[in-house]
Amino acid sequence: MPLVFLCAIGPAPAQAEDVSPCRAAATRDVAPNPVRVGDAVTVTATLVIACPDVPAPADIVLVIDRSASMFGAPLASAKHAAGVFVDTVDLARTRVAIVAFDDVATIEVPLSSWRNRLRGAIAGIEVPLAAGTDIVRALSAAGRALGAGSDSVGGDQARGVRAIVLLSDGVNNRGAEPVLQQAAVQRANGIHLSTIALGRRADRALMRAIAASPADAWTAPSGGDLAAIYTRIADRLQHLDVRSIAVDDIAGDTLIPIVGSAVPQSIVTGDHQRWTIPAAGTVITITYRLTTTRPGRWPISASTDASYEDALGRAGIVHVPVPSLDVLAEWPTSTATARPPVPTPMPSRAPSATPTHPAPGATTPSATPAAGSPTVGPSATMSPTRIYLPFAAAAGCLPGADRLDVSVILDVSTTMAGPTASGRPKIEAAVEGIDRLIAGLEARGHARVGLVRFNAAATEWAPLSEDLAAVRRAVHEPIGLAHGSRIDLGLRAAVLQFDAAAGARHRAAVLVSDGQAFGATEDQVLAAADAVRATGAEVFAVAVGPRAAQGLLLRVAGTAERVFDAGDGDGFVRAFKALGGALPCP
Repeated sequence: MPLVFLCAIGPAPAQAEDVSPCRAAATRDVAPNPVRVGDAVTVTATLVIACPDVPAPADIVLVIDRSASMFGAPLASAKHAAGVFVDTVDLARTRVAIVAFDDVATIEVPLSSWRNRLRGAIAGIEVPLAAGTDIVRALSAAGRALGAGSDSVGGDQARGVRAIVLLSDGVNNRGAEPVLQQAAVQRANGIHLSTIALGRRADRALMRAIAASPADAWTAPSGGDLAAIYTRIADRLQHLDVRSIAVDDIAGDTLIPIVGSAVPQSIVTGDHQRWTIPAAGTVITITYRLTTTRPGRWPISASTDASYEDALGRAGIVHVPVPSLDVLAEWPTSTATARPPVPTPMPSRAPSATPTHPAPGATTPSATPAAGSPTVGPSATMSPTRIYLPFAAAAGCLPGADRLDVSVILDVSTTMAGPTASGRPKIEAAVEGIDRLIAGLEARGHARVGLVRFNAAATEWAPLSEDLAAVRRAVHEPIGLAHGSRIDLGLRAAVLQFDAAAGARHRAAVLVSDGQAFGATEDQVLAAADAVRATGAEVFAVAVGPRAAQGLLLRVAGTAERVFDAGDGDGFVRAFKALGGALPCP
């Protein structure tokens, strides 16, 4: 009996105008594949739901720790940052409530759109004597504030996104388990939870565990970091595209869910697994692990449609594809590793404008390996190769009916703010290199380019377009760097870009990253790269800085010839020139 992946939420729309206009697509895969009987596998389902930028209402509760450890500068910084949040949000469509907590929690002001009242309530928060930390009561009070009345004009009309922003600098008095349970209650009520762990004493692991997603778990090393974090949260909460999703997953005789493995957290009852996912951004990812019990080729799920409600309460459906899993009784004796070897890539179709000559005294390599010579494949210890092809090589491409689609996947994690050797931020150097790459593609014609940005989540910044001037403008739009580096989500967003593109085209995905894959396993990253190649695209990588995970980027690209080293960031222009010459001709 196959795994059944069911998604359902709320009643079906009764009227045509209740149907969501959002663009939605999904990918799903299982890794590793193949496996032996008894091995565990990871299933990753990624939904991308992109909605028109229509202002949607939101109810948000700011929950502020006033325990004894917050006395003085920490509480002053928290109050200042909360005031910045109130000044940032659009109170014409957003209501805010304030909850303060120590051993007890109090609703300082109910949901309100009155800026002065909100600021007054924030200013009045003080630390009582001998105050502890009860996060459970804090979350419970916030839930009550979202369900209670409002002092705003317009009353308690049906609202859009409901969210809690929890700030704490300590450890819950009663341990982690009650907090996890209370957070599950709030999720079941459709409430999105963002967390901020302030300082070294904060229980960062717990705050990450209860956040709606890795992108919603923030760390503030000091009070001086809070204002910027609250500003980013305000922007994120006002641009959440999905109000809620519910997912039911039923495993059959051949696959067994592993309790506690799901992200976001799920409730497991026997072979049944349920996720209740509240408000979410453009990209929603679910991962869970399964144990195999029987050899054979099995679909991991029945064909399903996932239902969702957008921020305005309109219903939509996403088809979730169904990959198959090969389960072997034993590994064949000739198989040395669990992962099949990366196939030898075809040579680049782009002609070289300048021939490359061997160094004096060097031996010219044979075009055909000698009989009996072993085939050398890429390994984790290989260094990316610097290729100095002038971009003019691309001009050798002959116009044709087919075109080239390029998805540029840019790492916008916080490490990209670091300086290059010349002192400029790496993200600025990356933007310049990408701009020059697109300018070269614009000059040769017959190309479409799309942009994806990723940190703990991935966002399609610009869809594939022939208007490369517009795409170049999008490259230079302001970038909000954030924690996390989900390379797998960036690659999967590129898959969705290619899937949405019509016509037979050559395809290339260009990953630009300076760090490790934080928040995802290597298997998840490599499975995402395989999904890109399954669209017919070649995968390229630009490695930035000495901390770049070059071994991983090499395995993502599949060959050293598709990895370009930008050094510490100052080599971006050179690296992108080389990349332009290596891209396939249209």
